[in-house]
Order: sequence, then C-alpha cells, then structure tokens
Amino acid sequence: MATELERLREENEFLRLRVQELEGLLLNADLPPSLGLSRTVGRVLSLLLARTIVTKEAVMTALYSVAVEDPPDDKIVAAFIFSLRRKLAPHGVAIHSKVGRGAPGYWITNEDKAKVRALS
Repeated sequence: MATELERLREENEFLRLRVQELEGLLLNADLPPSLGLSRTVGRVLSLLLARTIVTKEAVMTALYSVAVEDPPDDKIVAAFIFSLRRKLAPHGVAIHSKVGRGAPGYWITNEDKAKVRALS
C-alpha cells in the first residue's frame, strides 16, 4: 500500500510539472508590448487567444496550478478580465462573457483575435 501511494505521489508531481511546462508553451504568446500588460494579465490574454471559450476554472488552473495549497480568491479572474477589457477597448476588441447554463466563461471573436495579433 505504501509503495502504491509513493508511486502515485511521484506520478502526481511529474504530471504537475508537465502541466506547468505545457502551460508555459501555451501562454507565452508574443503579445503587443503597446498594451502594457502585466505578465499575469498577458497570460490570460494568451489563453483567450488560444481557445474558443475560457472558463474561470481554466484561468485559475493556468495561472495557479502550482499553488494548489493556497489558491487566490477566484474573483481575481474577474479583475484580470476587467483590466484586459480596459486595455483592449481602445483597439476595438471586446471580451464577451458567457453566463447561464453550463460553465461561465469568456471569449474573444476570431475577428477581434486578429485585431490583437495585428497590434504586434
């Protein structure tokens, strides 16, 4: 039993490191410096650019998957989205919210994604 538990702990640690590595690849998109985004808000934008729809849980996992023992309040996601909306609005880019049935989330239209990429 102890051997199995130890094996599962090692596997869990390996998977946690692998997720962190893959998130680093996903979330290190070239973002326009003119937007003046912090590293964390930039990672949220990268996530929005890479996916069709992004749930609050996906943002929390991407940003804080390593800090599972002490995660921040999930209201922080709304603050990041608010900040991004302020920075993107002058460029005609909107972040939409999905509410109601299913998991709430955020998305940017493909047209607006192209606008963000054109800022680079």
